[in-house]
Amino acid sequence: MTTSMTAEDEEVINNWLDVARAPQNLPTEYAQFIALWEAFNRWLRVCFPPQAGVKELGDHDLVRKPSSEEHYKGIFQKLLSSNGYCDKLRALETIGDIDSVYAGDRRGKKPPRRIKKPYELENTLEVLYTIRCNLFHGGKSGDNTRDLGIVRSAYAVLEPFFTEAWADTLKTSKPQSQATPP
Repeated sequence: MTTSMTAEDEEVINNWLDVARAPQNLPTEYAQFIALWEAFNRWLRVCFPPQAGVKELGDHDLVRKPSSEEHYKGIFQKLLSSNGYCDKLRALETIGDIDSVYAGDRRGKKPPRRIKKPYELENTLEVLYTIRCNLFHGGKSGDNTRDLGIVRSAYAVLEPFFTEAWADTLKTSKPQSQATPP
């Protein structure tokens, strides 16, 4: 797999990961998940850039791209072989339905999302994206115990997958210089 990663991309992703992995420096666990998502989102844009002459994908379509590639499905399957990762998915699954902040607004009714068995990467990423949207657009509350559990579980599920995918990206790509040739 080839990527169009620049040295700046690598630095930004690593910086966001450092922030996400140092919760003592963050005001809330919500901020920890948001920092992780920022690193993940930049990685998505590096690994799945728009094709020449094609409009850049929106976040909803972009977040589903890893599930269309056998390589990332393999990373997810490898994680599933670990009881610890399955426990993290089960924790998110037991929370049940996660309503979209957009449910019933001008964008149309969106059904609630939930982690389903058998565990699949596409479903997992869609649930994580719904949680991200709820955080970014005001559908989660710092005072709500269930919301905090959702965010904790989402972080616990996304972090190992992204860690593996990011490590693999670093092994298989060399950052490209952003300097223009003379």
